[in-house]
Amino acid sequence: MWEAINDFLIKTSQIMDLEDYYQQILKEFKKIIPYQAAHIIIHKNIEDRFSKFITVNIPSETVQSYIEYYQFIDKLKEKTFDSTNPIKSTQIMDYSEWKHTEYFSDFLQANNYYYLCGTDVHYQKELLITISLIRNQKSSDFNEEELLYLKTLEPHIANQAYSLIIANISNSFSPNLIAQKLNNNLQSYDLSQRELEVAKLIIKGLTNQQIAAELFISINTVKKHLYKIFNKTKVNSKGELISKLLDI
Repeated sequence: MWEAINDFLIKTSQIMDLEDYYQQILKEFKKIIPYQAAHIIIHKNIEDRFSKFITVNIPSETVQSYIEYYQFIDKLKEKTFDSTNPIKSTQIMDYSEWKHTEYFSDFLQANNYYYLCGTDVHYQKELLITISLIRNQKSSDFNEEELLYLKTLEPHIANQAYSLIIANISNSFSPNLIAQKLNNNLQSYDLSQRELEVAKLIIKGLTNQQIAAELFISINTVKKHLYKIFNKTKVNSKGELISKLLDI
């Protein structure tokens, strides 16, 4: 299990484009939790639940029909939306009754969907995305080990997604505005000259490996600088650091 999780994190942690990251998540999940179809829902906020779908083997017309109609009669969504733990459909739905509903017969069954599982990904209680994996009736149901994979990976996905979301926002700022915000905020913390250099490269979205190459230092040295920077600024991740230094 831990080897599979470590491989997942290695394959996804260096991706710097947010949408590419979501697509890679689904690709890597298929290796450890086989599925026939899958999607990620990107949430802007609780009221705007369906900002965007990232899909695998789900036609665009199926997504559109769900958004326009079927989401409003989806009892599974009602019971699982904004959950704190991974869930599979057979845990919470009585299939003997559910199979006779319009949603199941006209949407799920029509698309050859039968078993569903997923997890809501939160960062500090804020809902970021929902990951859903789908199997047909000929496949076996999702098992407890597969739910454990989802639960174990959820906080790692949350940290990476949040960092990329914040980086995307910071990339929309002009260089002058970034420089002004950094000058105002960096003076508030007792950072060394090298720590300042590392912090500025983090703002630019560089990975640890890229920072090491840029500054001609080892990755372990970069990590030591990050540890000190996080302590001095009282943050726990690169995303939080960018957010704090740029007042996002």
